[in-house]
Amino acid sequence: PRHLRDKPFEQAFAQLEEELEGLRERKQRLEEQAQKFYEENGAKLIAIRQVCKDILSRYDAVSNSARTEHAFVMKGWVLKKRLPELRAKLIQDIGESVVVRELEQSDIGSPPVLLDNPRPVDNFEPLLKLLPRPRYGSLDPTLFTALFFPPFFGLMLGDIGYGTVLLLISVVLYFLGKPATLLRRLSVVGSLCAGFTIAFGVLFGELFGNAGHELGLHPIWRERFPLGGEGMQQSLLGYLFIAGGVGLVHVSIGHVLGIINALHRGDESEVWTNAARLDGIYLMLFFVGTLIG
Repeated sequence: PRHLRDKPFEQAFAQLEEELEGLRERKQRLEEQAQKFYEENGAKLIAIRQVCKDILSRYDAVSNSARTEHAFVMKGWVLKKRLPELRAKLIQDIGESVVVRELEQSDIGSPPVLLDNPRPVDNFEPLLKLLPRPRYGSLDPTLFTALFFPPFFGLMLGDIGYGTVLLLISVVLYFLGKPATLLRRLSVVGSLCAGFTIAFGVLFGELFGNAGHELGLHPIWRERFPLGGEGMQQSLLGYLFIAGGVGLVHVSIGHVLGIINALHRGDESEVWTNAARLDGIYLMLFFVGTLIG
């Protein structure tokens, strides 16, 4: 710094240390002030923020309504199964002067998407929130995630010890979380993944890796990590075929679902695109299988 350039190094360094300590103390005071401010005003600020969001939502709703001196028109979205409830509530609160009419989709644009699945499939919905929601009228992928995710997870981890640890953590989270909360849902997903992990761990004879071998644990189905030699090559080739087979089934189901989605939308080109990809995959397998005998 300019104000220390003419001083000897030792003196300048000592003054810098002193200034640095003063800055640390100032930072600590500011952090304490911020924490105190948050404790005193945090809840109020969060509530004000929510109120502001509500007011903005009201202004956004203006574009979906029209009003004259004697009438008004408002359009919006509601679940079809809740339409009778909405109609009854409006008649109860306002009277018979309100008419509720169901519109065609083309009259109001593209509707928002709500994932609505039965238990326990609905516990996998938070995983799908990491991705864009499916288009309206297409298949809900939640069921397929529930069917494939836990077995794939268990196949990859496949260890009795790690599966037991995951199961214990999931059980603790289940009792810590309230019904229908994210914590409770993820605990159910974790429990299912843990169950498949333990099951595959029994098949592979694994307990915290190779520790199971030391305790006399033997695989029921297949050794995943043999200790060198010819067995290792056979095991790696075996798992290569297993991985290829699982991937083939997964991709095939994806293309079949793509065809079903395209049929729902009436998109003929997409139907033929998915069908051609499926044909290409199996033709390639046929020729490769023929070449290698």
